[in-house]
Amino acid sequence: EQFFPYVFEPTLNMINKDLVSFPEHRLEFYKLLNAINKNCFQIFLDLPIINFKLFFDSICWALKHTNREIESLGIDTALIMMRNIDTRYRDSEVSKVFFQEYYLVFINETFYVLTEPDHKATFSEQALLLMRLINLSISDVIPVPIYGKMDAPEGTTNREYLMTYMVNLLLGAFSNLTRNQVETFLTVLVGQIGDTHHAQATLRDFLVQIREIGGDPTDYLFAEERENEIEAKRQAQQERASKIAGLSRNNDIMA
Repeated sequence: EQFFPYVFEPTLNMINKDLVSFPEHRLEFYKLLNAINKNCFQIFLDLPIINFKLFFDSICWALKHTNREIESLGIDTALIMMRNIDTRYRDSEVSKVFFQEYYLVFINETFYVLTEPDHKATFSEQALLLMRLINLSISDVIPVPIYGKMDAPEGTTNREYLMTYMVNLLLGAFSNLTRNQVETFLTVLVGQIGDTHHAQATLRDFLVQIREIGGDPTDYLFAEERENEIEAKRQAQQERASKIAGLSRNNDIMA
């Protein structure tokens, strides 16, 4: 009860003007939010709606930091919050409000940092967050539509709406991409849910394409083959190097 007016709001007001001032306060603030999220999540659920939105916005703010520790804390806090809501509160009013009001915002914010060059250091964590978010829709565990009544025809599944939403989001952000490119990328990515390694490879290919004009929309279909080829070459090089190293050692012994 005392946390929000005496700790959360004053600290947030100190650090929300930019991404660098009060670095020590900033870091400890996000450590505290992460710890409360892990151990006392109910505190946030008991907040008035406007205050819960401030908590949510502060997580999104953390994602935009180029300080790796703060961004990582933000991603971890987001993952924990989603896990709490999905497992402990899935059928509650809290879950319904969260997925209707905040889910697509998380999709937006995650794609934003994922495609920003300044956020390369946390790529693996960003990819994990994005895949967890997508998986919630395609596995049909969200208890309510993620869209409003005016946004899609009645009966549209969350999976269908999310795919259309992500296509339009990326086309709006990257005018150099074609619809075919984006649709192929997302189809392949969604097919790799549960396979983090290959999903990350597909995301890396996408990050290359958004910085190019044109490009082959089928690139993503062969990402796994290219990756396997690179791995085979790496292993062959290691084997050759070990043989050369062994030969050198034998020569040293003979000498």
